[in-house]
Amino acid sequence: MNAPDPLPLLAELVRRESVSGGEERLLSFLAGWFGERGLEAAVEGRNLVVRAGDPAGPRLLLNAHIDTVPTGPGWTRDPFGAEVSGGRLYGLGASDNTASAAAMASAMVALAGEDLPGEV
Repeated sequence: MNAPDPLPLLAELVRRESVSGGEERLLSFLAGWFGERGLEAAVEGRNLVVRAGDPAGPRLLLNAHIDTVPTGPGWTRDPFGAEVSGGRLYGLGASDNTASAAAMASAMVALAGEDLPGEV
């Protein structure tokens, strides 16, 4: 299966406030996003667990955080606007570390359709 484009997912993640300790809505959104793509996702505390492949084989863990710091002064753009300009997406958490989470989520969708020698 082809990996979905991570940019629309990144925009959706940036648009949702996810201050550290308050990630529940974002975790729920991501669990639903995976479910729509045929993957089971389990929210475990402040974590989202999604598995693909053979659990009897070697394992690879993909790990990123989705929490952010609270907004502060100095923003010249809407921190939740997910505005794309000049080939960049702007918003709170867009590069640390939400972009990694969006890329990993897209990769998981692609990997789920493959015959993997282990579990991701």
